Amino acid sequence: MENKLIKGKNFVYDNFSDSLMVFSDNENAKENFLLGDFVISLNEKGEVVGLEIRGVSALLENYEIDPKILENMKKVELKVIPKEDIVYIFFNIESIIDLKPVKQKLPIIMPLH
Repeated sequence: MENKLIKGKNFVYDNFSDSLMVFSDNENAKENFLLGDFVISLNEKGEVVGLEIRGVSALLENYEIDPKILENMKKVELKVIPKEDIVYIFFNIESIIDLKPVKQKLPIIMPLH
């Protein structure tokens, strides 16, 4: 497979490193935290403004999602729901597979302690 970056308004997929980076518009990251295969970026208020998923193809396969969805992404959205001891992070991917539009939602649950 040829090395390439797939860029959108708020995301970048690097197929060489198999990393998907999703970030909020107009927000600057102040701190980054590494949790396993995830890098979570926080702003000055401690809000999640970015997420990097390393080895994203394997994560998709764990959810029984065809990693081909990464090849033609058109839109990726990041939604964060903080709770007392946990953060729910959802990312929605819109893509094209075999000329058909595909939408997929993935939840990621991160403990804070």
